[in-house]
Amino acid sequence: MKTCSVIIPTYNQQETWLTESLLSAKKQTISCEIVVVDDGSEPRQEDIVRDVLGADAVYHWQENKGVAGALNKAIS
Repeated sequence: MKTCSVIIPTYNQQETWLTESLLSAKKQTISCEIVVVDDGSEPRQEDIVRDVLGADAVYHWQENKGVAGALNKAIS
């Protein structure tokens, strides 16, 4: 069972920045669910998320609603 959730909102992030964020969350010593909300990036960043996190990825894409909208999506 996951003991926490890490929420990463993203919008048109450079691949290296997103990858670094995902790897940092992934290597935590406690078992965390990592939720990525792509807030309307073009192109979508799902491939980057799946490459780093694999099957454990929780990925949501939505039309751009800003960081507050992305965070609300993650907790809904």
